[in-house]
Amino acid sequence: MQGASGQKQLIMYGKFPQQYTPEARLLIQAQLYAQTFFSREQLSSGNRFWHTCGVVHLAWNEKERAKQQNVVDRFELPETFMYQADANKLKGLSGLDIQDSGLVFPQAGWLDTEAFSKHVLEHDNIELINKREYTHQDWESDALLNSMNADATIICNAVSYQDLDINYPLPIKPLRGQTTQLSSKSFATPKTVLCGEGYLCPTLHGELHIGASYDLNNSEPFESREDDHANIEKLVTWLKGWSDQATLNEQVSGRHAGIRTTSNDYTPIVGKLPRTSAMNKQYSFLTKNAKQETIQGRYYDHTYLNLAYGSKGLTYSPLSARLLVDTISSSSIGLPHEQAKQLSPARFLIKSLKKGHFYSTN
Repeated sequence: MQGASGQKQLIMYGKFPQQYTPEARLLIQAQLYAQTFFSREQLSSGNRFWHTCGVVHLAWNEKERAKQQNVVDRFELPETFMYQADANKLKGLSGLDIQDSGLVFPQAGWLDTEAFSKHVLEHDNIELINKREYTHQDWESDALLNSMNADATIICNAVSYQDLDINYPLPIKPLRGQTTQLSSKSFATPKTVLCGEGYLCPTLHGELHIGASYDLNNSEPFESREDDHANIEKLVTWLKGWSDQATLNEQVSGRHAGIRTTSNDYTPIVGKLPRTSAMNKQYSFLTKNAKQETIQGRYYDHTYLNLAYGSKGLTYSPLSARLLVDTISSSSIGLPHEQAKQLSPARFLIKSLKKGHFYSTN
């Protein structure tokens, strides 16, 4: 799998806000949908790609313990989705000598990205097209000297969206991250995904993956030994007693750097592509009355965006795909209207107008 993070193992990870906000409700909805989606897909395939091993968020310091207790108290989620466990319970779940309590997401897990990509591309209705060109009338793809026209186009090229000649600016930015691989022969290996200030995954092909570094000031996907050391230094801090820095540094077997894309509100951008000038004019009343109800906006025909998942792609992408399918097919959208608005590309234009500014392409 190329582009985005490019990681071999993706974790179903969600960092819940401290209040039961619309953002929190969207995250819960996305994770519930994703858990069901990947479990259903796995049942239809003989090749293993989805591992429902559970994800544990460790309360590895006092600040994290307070945050987790706040989530438990305020959110009142069913134990089938999330529950609190002490260190002894987590020892049994993970197979490691865990020293802290934590939150357990029993139906979450990790995805083998290469195996899942192969599974998806085997579908009868999917054809991989590598080269593409754009005309003002429609989108055309050229592959092996054959041309095809598409009824709809979904732009999902991450931060490279900014390189396209599209008259709708997006507040997105690259986010470099690097994972580190360790030979698993020298370590007790976890049965669940463990998260703290980073993560440790169960074994894949004889290797353990840890990570990931977080660098907003670097948009180059070059691999760095310094990032390996940083990943390991963080790991021994939040996963107490598992191993030591010297041993872990000796067992580094590889690394992978990738560029994620995130939006300024850290929520994916999914939906119809707005027409900037037309919607500025149509919604100009918002510059004077931010509370006035909006009507159906002006959008480009048959053109959609699917961008800016950051580190939450595994959690959000199935629900986002469902939203796009419903929108393109003009079906009744299964997602509540307020949550669809949270993902909509038009949210940036509307927010700008409500602050008294027309949305600018400059």
